[in-house]
Amino acid sequence: MKDQAYLWFAHLVSAVFNGFFWLYFAKIIGKSEYGEIGYIISLAAVGFTFANIGLSGTMVIYGAKQQKIFSPLYQLGLISSVVSAIIAFVLIQNIFVSIAIIAEIIWVLWESKLNSEKQYIKYARFTVLRRGLLLALSILFYHFMGIDGVLIGIALSTLPGLIGLFHFIKNKKIGISFLRPKFKIITNFYLINLTSTLFWWGDKIIIGAM
Repeated sequence: MKDQAYLWFAHLVSAVFNGFFWLYFAKIIGKSEYGEIGYIISLAAVGFTFANIGLSGTMVIYGAKQQKIFSPLYQLGLISSVVSAIIAFVLIQNIFVSIAIIAEIIWVLWESKLNSEKQYIKYARFTVLRRGLLLALSILFYHFMGIDGVLIGIALSTLPGLIGLFHFIKNKKIGISFLRPKFKIITNFYLINLTSTLFWWGDKIIIGAM
């Protein structure tokens, strides 16, 4: 129970950082550019959700059962994120959105691995570190590169998640075919995540496009 309290603390700190992020930009930029930031981040969020295809939830469930799920999910995540990134680039011609999608998948898979293994203290530390980096780097790069700098900050904040990539390269033994019996639950998680993302970000995409 004590370890799980770290999860609540990490989520609370993340919410504070996220709130400060939007309040800061609301204060220093105009309404038009503020809306554009929301629009671009919304596109990246939807692209990430399409790439995620329920992988994070599947990781938590089957990883907690001590099944060797990390390697096949990581393979599938890398493939789906690259595909989603390419589609995003074709549609909106912004390479930084594509980079953010791939970076976010790499981060979420590592975060989900820690959660599934009940490494709550480590999970909390990484989550707070990532949110702190996201806030600091997004603000820093915004002043050099504008809105694209915010996306760079988001991508660079996921660098601690590269530890998961090293684990994958070192322990890659199980192929994607291992996931076939789990297709139903992956699909369920995918639909839940997609619905939630469209609910929270869909209006920003519609308004931004208009």
